[in-house]
Amino acid sequence: YAMAAMATGIYASVFSDYTPRHHCVDNITRFAYSSEFYESADRCTADGELCQEFAYDKEIISSSASQEFDIVCSQAYLKSISGVLRMSGLLIGSFVFGWISDTFGRVNA
Repeated sequence: YAMAAMATGIYASVFSDYTPRHHCVDNITRFAYSSEFYESADRCTADGELCQEFAYDKEIISSSASQEFDIVCSQAYLKSISGVLRMSGLLIGSFVFGWISDTFGRVNA
């Protein structure tokens, strides 16, 4: 039972941190809200300036944290920080709650 409870903490990042294919809306206006996406190095800029609005491919997952908060291009480092904080929380939590369960939850034989 305990392993099933931890699985959500470990595997939640698969769904929450997924970054769908995307492009700048200002870069190619004819593809702004279509399902045609391209792989290109300049998908984060529009006429040499950083993009302010992105269009995302919703074919695989309709919504993710990366998409909702625009964690792409110049904000992509936040995805790594999110993973580090999540795993650090699991590490610290396992020590703290392991100690609490051993101290208060064990019955002396």
